[in-house]
Amino acid sequence: MFSRLIADDPTRKNVYVEIYYNDSMLAEVIHENKQNEIIIYGPPKESWDAIPLTDFIEVLNQANEDMSFQD
Repeated sequence: MFSRLIADDPTRKNVYVEIYYNDSMLAEVIHENKQNEIIIYGPPKESWDAIPLTDFIEVLNQANEDMSFQD
């Protein structure tokens, strides 16, 4: 269901983590203003299907850990 990808784009200042849900980009975890922040993207259709909360929290925690080297 969820997957994440550590991304490095030369047009951006820092690396970031892309979070996918069922192969659609759901969010990015970025490091700005000396902290990790999340950008949540709109749904690929009219609305997102129900997202399992526990799994979403787990993938967010993993993404946060992926970004821990930024501090």
